[in-house]
Amino acid sequence: MARPAAAAARILADGTLRPATAVTGRTARDLAAASTWGDPADYYEHVMLANGRCTAPEAVACSRVLGRDLTPADLKPGYPPAVRFYFDWQTLAARRDARFDGVHPVKIHGDLRLGDVLVAVVVHASQHHLLTASAGRFRDRFAVVNADRPAPQDWAVAAAAAAGQVAARVSF
Repeated sequence: MARPAAAAARILADGTLRPATAVTGRTARDLAAASTWGDPADYYEHVMLANGRCTAPEAVACSRVLGRDLTPADLKPGYPPAVRFYFDWQTLAARRDARFDGVHPVKIHGDLRLGDVLVAVVVHASQHHLLTASAGRFRDRFAVVNADRPAPQDWAVAAAAAAGQVAARVSF
């Protein structure tokens, strides 16, 4: 899954997560019309975040690599795990640009600068080389997990545990 790892490398190098409208230059309405996920247009103007063990971000990343929506058969052991970002939820929830839609724990309208909210970045050992150079100022928030052919939920649990270890040793 090189493309999501490459995207994660760009995010780390830039220090900012951007909504789809900013990344693609397309309108929210255009992106919503082209999506098979059924998301409303305003989703594309936000950085949407999931809980630490949620596998939906992996499904989105994997579907982009495959160029189609996933089927249950795609999410079996050995699927390519995505890079996972973990955030300080209290800081996110207190932001003036935070929104609560009942689906996502929180979403941020517009850009999300990582410096004061990023707790950990967890990457599978097979993709570590794709992110090492871009880690920069976030290097101390990195965790590498070597899970052999994980299923999505197994990867989510292992990555959350690794993020917890990073959070215990990093202050920002």
